[in-house]
Amino acid sequence: MRHLKAGRKLNRTAAHRKALMRNLVKALIQREQIRTTDAKAKELRRWADRIVTLGKKRLSARPAPGFCLFGEPQAGRALV
Repeated sequence: MRHLKAGRKLNRTAAHRKALMRNLVKALIQREQIRTTDAKAKELRRWADRIVTLGKKRLSARPAPGFCLFGEPQAGRALV
């Protein structure tokens, strides 16, 4: 049974899955619309919602969450 097993594996290792989601979130934030498979899009929704929420809660003392997660200032500015 799959009780409490959240998330999709997407037939990838954990490191590959994490890199894939970071790249997809970055592309989504920069371009505002991307083209991907249904399974990846459904998993991406979980990641993107968390990043957008971090952008809304941003305090002036902290750097932009996009910069912290992606290392690119443009991604952080797009969230604010």
